[in-house]
Amino acid sequence: MMVRLRLIRKKKPAVPGGHELTPLKDILDLLVRQLEAGDTGVIDAVDTAIRQAVYHRASDLHFEPWDDCLSLRYRIDGILHDVARIPKQYQAKIIAR
Repeated sequence: MMVRLRLIRKKKPAVPGGHELTPLKDILDLLVRQLEAGDTGVIDAVDTAIRQAVYHRASDLHFEPWDDCLSLRYRIDGILHDVARIPKQYQAKIIAR
């Protein structure tokens, strides 16, 4: 089962105050740090994935389960970008969120 969220924006997103925004290549490190933080880490990680998608002007956000990991991909300007391959141990918690 693939989870797909469609993000709708009416104007250019503002930089959210107090939240770390990172280049696409560094999002995995940020997500893993949050996921390792405990029960609230999953909430923070999913919120961060959505916030980062909006900041990078993604129209879609995909969480795709694979045999060995959970893939996070953003569609930016019509192109699907691999953003992160999250360890399989976090898949159930992320999908539940």
